[in-house]
Amino acid sequence: MLPSCGRCTRQNRSCNYLWHTASDVSPSEGLTFLLRLELDNPQAPSLNIDLLYVNMLHQAQEEHSSTFTRVLDEYFSHIQLWLPVVMERPFMESLEKLGHQPRAETALLALAILLVVQGGLPDRTTNPSHRNYILCKELHAVLQLRRAPSLQLVQSGLLIALYETGQASPGAASLSIASCARLGYLMKLNIDDGNDYEDYLSWEAAEERRRVWAGIYLLDRVIYQVVTDFKAPHVSEDLAGHFRLPVDDACLRTDKSEATQAPSHQPMSVPVDVPLCYYAREIQAVRFLGEVQLLQRQVDVNSLPEKCQSLDHRLMQFAERLFEQTPQGWATLCGANAITLT
Repeated sequence: MLPSCGRCTRQNRSCNYLWHTASDVSPSEGLTFLLRLELDNPQAPSLNIDLLYVNMLHQAQEEHSSTFTRVLDEYFSHIQLWLPVVMERPFMESLEKLGHQPRAETALLALAILLVVQGGLPDRTTNPSHRNYILCKELHAVLQLRRAPSLQLVQSGLLIALYETGQASPGAASLSIASCARLGYLMKLNIDDGNDYEDYLSWEAAEERRRVWAGIYLLDRVIYQVVTDFKAPHVSEDLAGHFRLPVDDACLRTDKSEATQAPSHQPMSVPVDVPLCYYAREIQAVRFLGEVQLLQRQVDVNSLPEKCQSLDHRLMQFAERLFEQTPQGWATLCGANAITLT
């Protein structure tokens, strides 16, 4: 059952969540309205946010006629390949607990996954993701006010920004990335302390944090390339040379009972001729993009030719290594190649 809103509690009546099907307001948007009412009136009885978000996830699945198993398969088979910011095993574990341990952050992340999977439909007017997008934006904003920063909250914001980028809304995507960057800095996701890990699960948690920050860094630089209204990217500094690059998903365990030893890492400063996974190559490519963007803001014009020549030489070396690593065609590392060619 959904929790009662403040109005129905004061009037000692049951909430009616059965919106008429012909109404322009969906149940999800109506429930979001309840959250706004609570924010406007702090003295009203509080809603059970966790239960509310979980019920919204169930409602969204019914509205879009989607089995979440198919949605997850689509996400981890395609989107995860080039933006692996959600680790499958921990997420599936938290998703399975929603039935007896409702958690708003997990439900919101599941809604964001549903959003990006459905975002590829060609007709925006009939695309069920449009309402889901409004819902995700509202719920993400409310949760930032109600809860402390969490990794799943940042992951949800990243996927919202990804959807906005795909929908040719770079201004909205830039604002979403700014929010992710702010939360990431608060959680110190940008810091890789270089510590070793005693077991696989400790390594897995740290790997996911690094992946999320690298995802913020990547999307921030790409979106900044499109949106010219901002004077600088939202992620102010570059990735440190010792920041450990992500490992290939083939190294990950699907069952935590199988975990024995943490995979080894390559740092950000690794030479470009060392073979790396798809995501790591994307991060390397976007770092070059960041250097190009920095040159565009260069004040010292006397040193500009030398810096451009050095960057051009390193960029050509990197492009050669990418094509050598993908003899079947440049689409094998499509993201890294596309960013490099930009």
